[in-house]
Amino acid sequence: MHDYTPNDAFPVTRLLDTSDPVQGGTGATGASNEPLFKLADRTEYLFNRLGRYLGHRVVTADALITATDVGKLVQPVKNINMTLSLDTIANFKVGQWVDIKAKITATANSGKSVLIQANGSEAILNGNSILNTAPFGLYLCDGDMVRLVACDANADDTPDYWEAHLHIGNYDKIGIDQLVRFRPKNTIVANGCNPEILGPLLLRDDYPRLAALVLPTAIDDASWLAEIRFRQFWSTGNGSSTMRPPDMRSMVHKGLDLGRGLSLTRMDDVSGGLELDANKSHDHGLPEIPLYTPPGDVDRGGSTSKFSIDNVDVSKRTGFTGGVENLIKTVGFIPVIYY
Repeated sequence: MHDYTPNDAFPVTRLLDTSDPVQGGTGATGASNEPLFKLADRTEYLFNRLGRYLGHRVVTADALITATDVGKLVQPVKNINMTLSLDTIANFKVGQWVDIKAKITATANSGKSVLIQANGSEAILNGNSILNTAPFGLYLCDGDMVRLVACDANADDTPDYWEAHLHIGNYDKIGIDQLVRFRPKNTIVANGCNPEILGPLLLRDDYPRLAALVLPTAIDDASWLAEIRFRQFWSTGNGSSTMRPPDMRSMVHKGLDLGRGLSLTRMDDVSGGLELDANKSHDHGLPEIPLYTPPGDVDRGGSTSKFSIDNVDVSKRTGFTGGVENLIKTVGFIPVIYY
């Protein structure tokens, strides 16, 4: 007997008939060992697919994902926006999958993303949501990961769409405001991007998922700059390639009234609407101030009269107290928005 090194394959096995002679050995001369070879190959095939990748492909430019990437981790590594195109799904088998995890090496605040693009009209779905069509598309930001599985909608053992299993990333957080102690990955600071102080506006192409969500309700940049009322909204930036985030610095988050009738001074009863600080109407009780009445008559240019309350102007005022703003006890955090 001798050792056999199995292949990574999943072949069809055959059975011996009663009329087949027993032939040992390898290759064509070892017909009796053929079922053993194929069973060993199947075991190797299953072992290779049990809890590990078959390979690791690094791409640094626009690339095509083909059947040779099945079972691999594909890692686009780049400091600019890039596109990965999926080969026609007919070249894959039902149930085959590819994992794609983006690594963007740009500076922390520059965004950038990887677009996953299906072939022709083929769909990439996540449940009932189509991810490869407007407005969102399937974009991966730094550290985001997606598993694409070739799926069969017609039960004919032919794949006809991709199912996206989004298991790492911000897909359920895009556009959410949050106050944090430490800034999470794939967030921007909601600082209004003051060009003179805090840097340039955001490029829409660098934040495509966020742009698709916020731009339909954004206001024009001139209005944003003109009034504090609009500073908590998104603006359309230059109208074509940029956008401006809200300025949420020093702002306290508060639930909208939405018809309850408790908060009546908000300028716009929508997300981002501003309510200015104010004191509720009230008064203060003051103690009575005793009046001083001088003794005797008072000389008033040739005439005399008694000093009485009727001819004394008394102003009762408490004077100014307190600080420069209305305050409650607060703890400071960084205002961020997920993209």
